[in-house]
Amino acid sequence: MKGAHCRWSLLHYACNDYCPNALMAGVTLQLGKAALIDCFTLSLALLSAPALFRFKINSAWLVLTGGVIGLAYKMLFLGRS
Repeated sequence: MKGAHCRWSLLHYACNDYCPNALMAGVTLQLGKAALIDCFTLSLALLSAPALFRFKINSAWLVLTGGVIGLAYKMLFLGRS
């Protein structure tokens, strides 16, 4: 009986380890599809990813910088219509 209980415990711990990671990966893909809608946002994401991973910049600075660049882009290029 102890061996069967041990197998169920291992299965429980494995599910508690992998299921949240799979859920976060799925949500990340959905957010990426919703956010990367044009060439500007795609290029902004491709430029900020190396800055985040290579230079270890705080993600809050990347969000702030992306917001400022996006606001400037909207005012310069989309405000003329």
